[in-house]
Amino acid sequence: MTRSLLTLILAGTSSLALAAPPDRAFDVNVTNPVLPVEVSNADPLPVRDVDAAAREPFQTQTISTAFSSSSSSADIVTVPADKFLVIEHASAWINSSEDSGLASVSIGSGFQFDQLPCFRTGQTGNGLNHFYSCSMQTRHYVGPGETLTFFVATAASDGGFHRAFVSGYYLPAP
Repeated sequence: MTRSLLTLILAGTSSLALAAPPDRAFDVNVTNPVLPVEVSNADPLPVRDVDAAAREPFQTQTISTAFSSSSSSADIVTVPADKFLVIEHASAWINSSEDSGLASVSIGSGFQFDQLPCFRTGQTGNGLNHFYSCSMQTRHYVGPGETLTFFVATAASDGGFHRAFVSGYYLPAP
């Protein structure tokens, strides 16, 4: 039978039922589609982080930097051309010389910056120094050749001091 004749026969029928020959037919009854897996401490399931071998731990800080205006920035690190940097935690300590508060504290690269939440933690007895602590978990990515920068802006015009800490890991660039 040729293909065109089979097409003509199929086109002339309103419905077609195809079945396996009786000697090859069998019933299938699925009662539990979930495959039970039992894991014990004696026979644990192996789990591994596929990126762990490629991660190179990273941690650094800026040296306590004085600033005399209402804002300051400090370059923390420039990422090597063959790597990505993933920042997982950032923290900072800031001493502002006036009691007017902080306007912004952030880390970032290019046009992407993460704001650090900060809290006033104290002041000197004479009221000339006001201390702030900032800390956050993050997932900030810095590309090959980009520079990670710490930025602080206060509402004071007399400036103060700041110090930033960051940690994370390098990954190889593709």
